[in-house]
Amino acid sequence: MPEVVEYDRRTFLACVSSLGVTALAGCSSDSGSSDGGGDGGNSEADSLTITDNEIGNSGSVTTSTLTVENTGEEESNPTVSVNVGIGPDGLYGEYSDERSVSIAGGETAEVTLDLFDGNELSEVAFDEVQNGFLTLTYFIDGVEKSHQELGEESSQYVSFNILYSGSWQGALGTESGQRSISGQGDSHLPVDNGASIVSGNAQKQDDGSGTLTVQILVDGEVISEQSTSAEYGVAQISESI
Repeated sequence: MPEVVEYDRRTFLACVSSLGVTALAGCSSDSGSSDGGGDGGNSEADSLTITDNEIGNSGSVTTSTLTVENTGEEESNPTVSVNVGIGPDGLYGEYSDERSVSIAGGETAEVTLDLFDGNELSEVAFDEVQNGFLTLTYFIDGVEKSHQELGEESSQYVSFNILYSGSWQGALGTESGQRSISGQGDSHLPVDNGASIVSGNAQKQDDGSGTLTVQILVDGEVISEQSTSAEYGVAQISESI
């Protein structure tokens, strides 16, 4: 299992606000013409627009509270949903949520969707949420109404894996410096995406015969790995990116 970390939601919210994406007013009409559902359009969904979006949090869960307007004359009972991708194509996590809501003709209603639970984020997903690339796509009855990309997509995504059931400790570094690492069980650690050389090692902290493996990944693909099953064995790796 990936290492789970807490994160400062206020920092995340400030980041979102600074990117000017806390409100969707004026955005939904641009993408609301999308056929989204692939059935040539949904007349009920066409009368519904997202006019505002407030990003907040409830406990460890980051939420999105949408204001949905029904411009039609009849009451509507749509399903509002969101798809969240962390990293390109959801490389470091994909989340979704949906809610049903009733909106009288000519009225608005609020619906709150869960974006993700901070307690479930791996360390690398945490790094992406704080500093990297996040996408939010909102739908009404399967019709895409708004799509946003938060942050700048990196040209490459670099990470370091330690795969071992027991305790381990070691070091991880790039040409700009090195840091100590340690843990229990499998861990997926982010590396500076601008690095050109990555090196790392991990040592088993027991005399068992289990196998410890270290890996360097680029865009989720393993480009190099080394393993050891020796007592207190060390696996070491270095690779040009």
